[in-house]
Parts: sequence; C-alpha cells; structure tokens
Amino acid sequence: MTVGDVWYDFSTARPTVAQLKAAGVEGVLRYLSPLNSDGSYYGPTAPKMITKQEFDSYITAGIDVVCNWEWYEGRCLEGAPAGAQDGSWAAHLCHQIGYAPGATIFFSHDTAEGDNTTVGRYLIAAQQAIEAAGYSFVADVYGGSGFVNAQLQDRRSPVKYGWQTSAWSGGQYHGVAALYQDLAGAHGSPQIGGCDLNIVMKEPFGSHLQTLGGQIGDWFDMATQADLENAVRKVLNEGTAPGQPSWAGTSKATLGTVQGLTNQLAEADRGSAGRVNAILYGDGRDVPVGQDTHPWNLKVIRQLILDLQAAVDAIREKG
Repeated sequence: MTVGDVWYDFSTARPTVAQLKAAGVEGVLRYLSPLNSDGSYYGPTAPKMITKQEFDSYITAGIDVVCNWEWYEGRCLEGAPAGAQDGSWAAHLCHQIGYAPGATIFFSHDTAEGDNTTVGRYLIAAQQAIEAAGYSFVADVYGGSGFVNAQLQDRRSPVKYGWQTSAWSGGQYHGVAALYQDLAGAHGSPQIGGCDLNIVMKEPFGSHLQTLGGQIGDWFDMATQADLENAVRKVLNEGTAPGQPSWAGTSKATLGTVQGLTNQLAEADRGSAGRVNAILYGDGRDVPVGQDTHPWNLKVIRQLILDLQAAVDAIREKG
C-alpha cells in the first residue's frame, strides 16, 4: 500500500472483484449501519451494508478493506449518546465480518453543519463504547476538512488519520488527512458506476491488511495447500539437528536421549527409582493413537526432564 493508491467507496453499488482489479483499485471503504433488535440488518440502510461474504471475497483477492459507519447525515451532531450507541454497533459488526482487531472504523459526518465540540464528543463516546464492548477497533472520522482537521488537532479525540471529502472542503485537499475522497475530479473519475474515487495521501491509516502487519500479498492469497505445506516444512526443517532427516526426527531423537538418561539414572541408583515418575511412553506401553507427534514429544521430554531432576535430587539426598 503506497501513497497515491486508488481506493473506492460505494453504498448500493456492487462492483465485482474483477471490475475492481481492472480499475486498479487497491482497497475499498465499505459501509456499516444499524441492526434491528433481532440482529438483522436495519431496513432503510441494509442495501449499503458490507457482508462477511463480501468482505472475505475482497481479502481473498488481495483487495484491502476499511470499514465506515454511517446511519444518516448529522448523526454525529447528536453527541455522546449517539456515539456510544453507534460505537457499540459498529464494533459488533466489524467483529462479525472478521475485520482485524485494532483496525480503523471511520464514522461519517457527512454534512457541513454542526460544531467540532459536539462531533468530538460523539467520537470519544464511540471509542469508549468500542472498548467497553471488549474490542480494540479505533474510531476515526470522515468529513469536510474543517471537522477532520479539528479532530486531528484535538488531543482528546481518538482520531489519528482522518478521511477528508472534497465536499464541504471547497473541492480541495487540505494536506492533513490520510485519505481523500475526490468528488471534484482532480484525480480523475471512477471507472465503475456508483463508486467514489479516493486517493491515499498518507499511510498507514489502519486498514484491515495494514493492521494485520502489512500486505499479505498475492502469493499468500493464491497459494495452494502444497505451497503452504512446503513453506511450513522449510521453516520447521531449519530446526533439524545434524544427522537427522527432519525436525520431527530431531524431536524423536531428543526424546530417546532424555528418556535413556532417565532410565540409566533410575537403574544406577535404585533408591531413586521411586522418585522417577511413570514415563508416558517408551516403557513398553502402546503409544496412544495420534499422539506420536512433535507437540506430544515435547510434553514427554518436559516430563522426563522433571524426572531427571527428581532422580538427581534423590541421589544428592542419599549422598
């Protein structure tokens, strides 16, 4: 993700992944809105809601996502009570679709009306509600330059990035926000109907993939099961000891060595035998099906090391 990348936002439009890729879109900014009391999507705003299926289709294709909460124009002007309700709703929905913990949720102030103090109280309450619900998403703001810049300058505000629209901004980018919604056409026009053009002006801005630690990339998105298995096997085999065929072989060899030492100690000093706990396997008993694995071997090795220590302690006590 770099400065100058193109992102689209849209409400009722549903461009395909192929269309977005063809248009050179790196990410999408998609809507969240209220739920009914039974948990279903709220009727009037349901058509613009992102679903988990849609979210997953973007991430699988390597298209990044940022979530944006909007119920209706001027909602932020209802202050802290509205912010508390919306923050809780937004966090719940982000969790449902699989949005990365710690990622940004932009709350829209889609009007030129109002004052920065009331909008600020809305955003602070939204962040508090997100945290009270047990989530780590971060509230941010979409709006005209005046509101965005004021929130970025206010130390009490949770806003860190800002998403500025050319609307309510004199049709110009004012040099502060991380994202710029260009409705004025300074950066061209969207290639897909029903979409708005956005330009990355600064990074990061808390997108899903950025929050996961950077771009996962097309290789991971398109990797086959065999590709992933080979990658994991390569990492595991870096821990293979000299003379061993694999990491698993190293584990089994270590297990055998530690168990052998334990048995030798017990044999050499039978007075300590009572202090050597039952060996989980390797003493003639059958290995439980599915448990002759590396994690299981590590558990056995840990137990045998404890047995070794107990045997040594017993010998010292006798001496």
